[in-house]
Parts: sequence; C-alpha cells; structure tokens
Amino acid sequence: MASAAKLHDKGRFFISDRSLSLINTDARVHDALYNKKPTDPKSKAAQQTDGDEQNSKGYLWAIIMLMVVVIVIAVAGYWVVQNKDLLPVNKIQVVSKLKHVGQGELQNIIAPIVDRGLLGADVEQIRIDLEQIAWVDSADVRIVWPDGIRIQIKEQVPIARWGSAALLNARGEVFTPKLEKDEFDNLAQLNGPKGQQRKVIDQYLLFREVLQSRGIQVATITLDDRRSWSITTGQGVKLRFGKGEIQSKMSRFVKGYDKKLAGQFGQVVYVDLRYTNGFAVKMKQQLQPGKKV
Repeated sequence: MASAAKLHDKGRFFISDRSLSLINTDARVHDALYNKKPTDPKSKAAQQTDGDEQNSKGYLWAIIMLMVVVIVIAVAGYWVVQNKDLLPVNKIQVVSKLKHVGQGELQNIIAPIVDRGLLGADVEQIRIDLEQIAWVDSADVRIVWPDGIRIQIKEQVPIARWGSAALLNARGEVFTPKLEKDEFDNLAQLNGPKGQQRKVIDQYLLFREVLQSRGIQVATITLDDRRSWSITTGQGVKLRFGKGEIQSKMSRFVKGYDKKLAGQFGQVVYVDLRYTNGFAVKMKQQLQPGKKV
C-alpha cells in the first residue's frame, strides 16, 4: 500500500509523507516537554553586551580603589617623614679608626641626618657625600633599627706622590687632600702626562719590586711628553730608559748591576740604557763621557 509507513524493496526502507509528518510532530512535542526554545540571535548579543558592561564597571572600580590606596599610602608616608619625632635618630656610630679624615668633615655631613629623622635619612646620598671627602676611599652607611645609623669608612692609602700636590693609591687613582709641608716626602714622586697615572703607577710598582730587592730605592719616576722613561734613585743615580722595551732594558741593567756596579753604585752619576746592547755608566770621578758597559 502507498500509505504504509515502511515499504520493503530489495532490503531498502522508504518513509512515506505521512511518516514524515508524524516524525515532525514528535519533535515538536519533545521540545514542548523539555521547554526548549529556539535561540534568538538578538537576545544572545544583548546578554553579551550586558556582560561586557559589568566587566568594564568592575575594572573601573578596581582602578579607583588602587588609586585611593596609593594616595593614602603617599599621604601617610609624607606625614611620617615630616614628623621626625616619630622615628628620631639617637645613635650615629662611626665604626672605623680614622687617621686622616677630620671630625669636622664628618660632622658637616652627619649633622643634617639628625634633623631629618630616621625615615628621612637617605643612606645612599650620605655615602656619596662621604666619598667626596678626599681621604675617603669608600663608605658604607646603614640604618640600624630602631633609632641608629652605622657608618664604616675606608681611608685612602697613598703609595706615591703625583705632581706637586696630589697623591696616588694602588689603583692609580689621584686624590688631592690638604697636605702639610713636607708631608709624605718619604713616598716616591711620580710624574707623567694627564691621564697616564695608571700606566705610571704600574711601571713604578714593577721597578720598585726589582730595585728594592737590591737595596735601591726609587725616589722619582717620570714619563715625559715624548713617552721617555727615567728613574732617579734614593742615592741620586739617574737611570735613563728612553722609549720602548722598558722591561728588557731593566733586565739588562739588573745583570750589569749584579756583575759590576753593586759595589760602587754610590759613585755612579747616571746609567744610560738607551743603547741597543749594553748601557753607558758615568762615575763621579770620571771626567770623560760615560763608558759603555
């Protein structure tokens, strides 16, 4: 029959128009039972818009609250700093034994700390100010709660004089403290072009080690504008090295000194090492030009 729900034709199934109508009716009944409603695109977009507005309001309130907290902290901090009596500085301890740094120089830097209170004390700026003192090599400043500040100072250690009024430390750094007359005259005098301090101090340390082991003191070492080197010893003997090959020239002098000059070095006026091989020596009793050794 044509109205049959299913017809068999060689193993295949056919669905009639009446069966389709029944299936559609069943689907509508199922949707009604489970309260399923078709999705409205406009309704979904409205819900999304409402969610975005709520998120935006939440972010705005979070930003406002953060700004309020920051302002409160800033105002409270300013009030505390301005009221130094809340955290006064009662102890300032300098733990280093100072030989050259004057009490007055320290007082000028330390006194304002008390006026600002503990929270107003800028320890980094205090350190910078202390290191501006000529005799201060480095400084360390720390707050010691609840009411103190601890200061440790390392003084400069001069190893030579530089020019007419300055001193050099082992790093070749120049510092210029106020010196008394003839103060540090026991240190070697180093001279050289501006900016060559490091080079001169390195050469001095090398020469000093080699010569002091033989009882020869370095009184002066000079690098002139032509880049020629010379040394004046504590005995007044001048060693002329000239330019270049300084180490090999010093080795040549040491060999000659050990073999021939050690016993009569006090009679030497100068040693000229500017020769390719050997060197010339002038003795005090010698009237003619220096003799090559």
